[in-house]
Amino acid sequence: MALLVSLVPPGGTVVDVGCDHGHVAHALRAVGVERAPRRLPARPGRYLVANGLAPFRAVDTAVIAGMGPATLLGIVDRGPQPRVLVAHCPDGMDRVRQGLADRGWRIDAEGLAREGDRISEVLRAVPGREPHTGHRLRFGPLLECDPLVEELAAHHLARWRQVAERAPAATEAHQRAVRWIKWFEAGRPA
Repeated sequence: MALLVSLVPPGGTVVDVGCDHGHVAHALRAVGVERAPRRLPARPGRYLVANGLAPFRAVDTAVIAGMGPATLLGIVDRGPQPRVLVAHCPDGMDRVRQGLADRGWRIDAEGLAREGDRISEVLRAVPGREPHTGHRLRFGPLLECDPLVEELAAHHLARWRQVAERAPAATEAHQRAVRWIKWFEAGRPA
């Protein structure tokens, strides 16, 4: 949570979409949004039952965390477009990065944090052209200086090796895994 909160710029309207327990919304003094009344947190704060960012005319910063890539990108697509997006997915940040780049977003900050026995990836994006492509974009173009990057890379490499071992050799899944393995083994070139 600390990394997520640290990536939110000060000031303006902050909306925590899918606020769940309300800790992030409370820490940021943000408006917390949940899609069903039964999902609203019990903690005091400003909460709204809504579907994503739909009820807002303008949002300075949207925090969307803890959802899958398709859900997160769908919320961004339905808008309104915030000036800053802070995003986290438990799995699939590579698809989030690529999806944001395809939609005209540029990653301007990102970092890693321990979350139990896992490493969480959090990014901040702003409207603009993303200069990175391919594996560099999908892995995290700004993660190289993070103290946890080697551990994250080792985790991803092990996962891609498992995919390569299990997938039949002629399939796209196997070929994709092999491309990732080569990229990691080459030292993650730019």
